[in-house]
Amino acid sequence: MTIHHRWHRAAPALALLATLAVGAAPVLAAPPTAATIDRSGWRDLLREADDLMARGAWAAAESALREALAIRPDDPQLAYNLAICAFRDGRFAEAAALFEEAAIAGDAEVSRRAVFNAGNALFREAQRIRSSGDAAADPAAAAREDHLDRAIALAARSLASFRDAIDAAPSDRDARANAELAQR
Repeated sequence: MTIHHRWHRAAPALALLATLAVGAAPVLAAPPTAATIDRSGWRDLLREADDLMARGAWAAAESALREALAIRPDDPQLAYNLAICAFRDGRFAEAAALFEEAAIAGDAEVSRRAVFNAGNALFREAQRIRSSGDAAADPAAAAREDHLDRAIALAARSLASFRDAIDAAPSDRDARANAELAQR
């Protein structure tokens, strides 16, 4: 694991005091800039996250992925993996948004997988909303209708994602099966 050091404002003053104490000429380093910060640490973080995901340690993997995204904020694979962590943690709406982000920014393979999994996340969120509306303590019909409308809208978005996945990979049986399920 890469150790990241933080630049402290007191560091130059302490370096100056230390060099003056020993009689050496002061040499002050400039604070790190975006160009000098080690940007290769994201690979170590991605490997760590992959290992944690393989072991089902979703929260720890998410933490490593968020660190990696701080270094490479536009990396679609990192967003995709973060979406998997959110999905496994039951945060389906967040997962869907992250999958959609990865689908837009990713290469063809990442996009295909992201679109398919966005459909899964949207469908699961629709199921969650529908079941919470069914079990709601509030007997008001309007509240139930709102839950039902939201669930239907999410299921429709899910179906659109599955159709996009089928367009990207016509032989994808899972996308076809999920599209049929979402259409019901």
